[in-house]
Amino acid sequence: MSQTTYNEKAPRALPGMLGDVGADLHIRSYGLEGGGEFGLFVVPGTDPEKEVAVPSVGGVVVGCIVHQHPLYDESLSDLADGETAQVLTKGRAWVQTAEPVAPGDTVYVEDATGKIRNDATAATELPSSKIEAYDAGTTLALVSVNLP
Repeated sequence: MSQTTYNEKAPRALPGMLGDVGADLHIRSYGLEGGGEFGLFVVPGTDPEKEVAVPSVGGVVVGCIVHQHPLYDESLSDLADGETAQVLTKGRAWVQTAEPVAPGDTVYVEDATGKIRNDATAATELPSSKIEAYDAGTTLALVSVNLP
């Protein structure tokens, strides 16, 4: 049986989509405490070697949740408590924003949500990361992540 319907265009970006698969990409698997969504930044969980969590009151940011599925289904945007999360520590990914941002803005991770913003209001700065693009239609930003 052959495919008879086609999408006319692919979406520009989806939460947690990798910006590219460059040679210097660092992704690690963790258990996700409390659940979360693709494209959010996370902090260490109860067992920092094995678990991460979407921040509720800030903390040391360890990376953002990405997906590596070639056929991503937008309806699968939530990860349940205890599911495995792929966390990007170095590379480029489309992440969720709390407000409009612009290329070149300083990257701040909102302490309560894990989304990015461009000011320090209740947020943690990621000095070695940068915003490369912003898509107002999806409210996603392409961020170059460079965490230890």
